[in-house]
Formats: sequence, structure tokens, C-alpha cells
Amino acid sequence: MRSIKRILIAVGMILLSVFLLQNINDLALAISLDFYYFGAINLPIGIWFAFIFSLGFIAAILYELPKMLAKTKELKQAKKELIKNTEQVTTIQKEDSNEDSTPTS
Repeated sequence: MRSIKRILIAVGMILLSVFLLQNINDLALAISLDFYYFGAINLPIGIWFAFIFSLGFIAAILYELPKMLAKTKELKQAKKELIKNTEQVTTIQKEDSNEDSTPTS
């Protein structure tokens, strides 16, 4: 599943690169965006694209953040349980070895 995601990301990056290379002259054109309270903002199309992709990246991270935090919490609990289980196994092994080493008459 991860390899499919990586392939799709790579294909997307390649397509984006081809788009940017084919339209490099048009990306320098200034576009005016009028906001009600802020007035007009004149920026090149390339800057607008970079800004929009950055916002999308931040939104994706914020969307995945609760899942990542839940996974780290789950991982910590699993590590604690693993340590507890290994301690139990070592104590059981020690008890078994002590019972085997005591001579029976």
C-alpha cells in the first residue's frame, strides 16, 4: 500500500514539474485578487500556486495530526505491555530454572 502511495506521489510530482516547465512564461504574469477589506493583491501566478500548495500541505498535516497522535499513544501502550510481558517471561523462566536446579530426594 505504501509503495502505491509513493508511486502516485512521484507521478504527481512529475506531472506538476511538466506543467510548470511548459507554462514557465505564464507563471510570471501578475494576477490581481481583490479582497473586500484588504484591497487588491497583485502577485505572479507562480506565487499563488506556491501559496495554495503550501496551504494544502498544511491542511493535510493538520488533518492527519490526530491520527498520528493516536498512533504514537497506541505505540507507547504497546511498548509498555511488551516490557511487562518480557518481565513476566523472565520471572517465569527464572522460577522454572530454580525448580529444575533444586535436587529432589
